[in-house]
Amino acid sequence: MLSHPRAISKVFKHFGQSRTFLTSTQLQSPYDLSIPNLRIHKDTKVICQGFTGKTATFHCKEGLAYGLSLSVVFRPKKLANNISDFPFLVVLPRCYSNLCSPPFAADAVIEAVENEIGLIVCITEGIPQQDEVRIAQVLKSQSRSRLVGPNCPGIISPDVGGGCKIGIMPSNIFSPGCIGVVSRSGTLTYEAVDQTTKVGLGQTLCVGIGGDPFPGTQHLDVLKAFMEDDATKGEEERL
Repeated sequence: MLSHPRAISKVFKHFGQSRTFLTSTQLQSPYDLSIPNLRIHKDTKVICQGFTGKTATFHCKEGLAYGLSLSVVFRPKKLANNISDFPFLVVLPRCYSNLCSPPFAADAVIEAVENEIGLIVCITEGIPQQDEVRIAQVLKSQSRSRLVGPNCPGIISPDVGGGCKIGIMPSNIFSPGCIGVVSRSGTLTYEAVDQTTKVGLGQTLCVGIGGDPFPGTQHLDVLKAFMEDDATKGEEERL
């Protein structure tokens, strides 16, 4: 007979992987298993929700100029004259950029979770707190999708000749290097990036987790991702 209450988990892990659920007796949350999804790269495929809006179109163009692999999905009625400037890729996107207006942002995030999109980046500011609580409950019950935001500047992974930029960060201050940066504040993120660029260290991954009360990703989650990345030699954390 197994005397320790968690001994049976060790037995099952010996024979293969185990799965955790919302009501699991294990200490690790199932949502923690999605932390590796933060490690994006220049070949990461991205889809943008709210693409036909003026702001979303601008930032998608900025991302494409930086090297973003964008998969565009939109309704035909929303077509604009300049839409032909964007490439159309028939791929399964791994990441999802949410630039919807506040009343619709929560449903868009939950829809992405239901479709098991690996990384969801929600830029939208002003989402009602009851909607953010609803998003948090959905996130904690699964292990396939990871949310950055809401109300955040996004996430970026610099690389030689470009990189992957999901969000509204100014790409001109970034450079490939060895430092990971995480902050709630967009301004402090840019300050840390500018300093590490000027001294020649550069960055591996920069994550703006957002300043809302219920962020999908916390500082500790990003630090765990940095620790698992061999290319990241140091971290800079701004509150």
